[in-house]
Amino acid sequence: MSKTRVSRETLFTYTVPTLVFHLAFVLALGFLVMILSLLIGIHASETLLHTNPFADYETLWPGQPATNIVAYALTAAKGEMTCMSPVPLESDFANSILGQAAFCTNTSQEGLFRTMKVSVYEGQVQELRLFSDNLHQDDLFLYWGAPDAIRRTGNPSHLDLYWERSTYTMIASVDVLGSVVEVVTLTAKE
Repeated sequence: MSKTRVSRETLFTYTVPTLVFHLAFVLALGFLVMILSLLIGIHASETLLHTNPFADYETLWPGQPATNIVAYALTAAKGEMTCMSPVPLESDFANSILGQAAFCTNTSQEGLFRTMKVSVYEGQVQELRLFSDNLHQDDLFLYWGAPDAIRRTGNPSHLDLYWERSTYTMIASVDVLGSVVEVVTLTAKE
């Protein structure tokens, strides 16, 4: 049996480049993981710093039952919520307006939205309109993502941003000069 001897120079020639390659690969992979973690952390902190501006209105989203309006009205400050319907809000509102239309308005001195309008038809919320003076368009992008369409309106300083969802559509009218959303309209699809 013959034994082969490997010289130190040969061993050094083959193991050092391999070791350097593996070390570079591990460092590059670690650097990539660190960058991704940083980006995810920044996005998560941005989301946590900004509360969802629509959280208070989720029960009034298009497609929700009209009974949610009664529950919302009971939590609103006295006199802030008014409804025009064939039946009083305190009665069996949802069942009494089947096949009829109702419109409710809520004005508030506090919060992001100064006025909210809800239209109901056949016992379900059909449209929710939120009026604001200080909602920034970036907040919409944060929660709804990029719009599906952007259109110019008749006013050159305004844009309409559109989002399509499976059961409703959203339109935001934005003042381009200040990037402020003036009206957000959510409408149920038929």
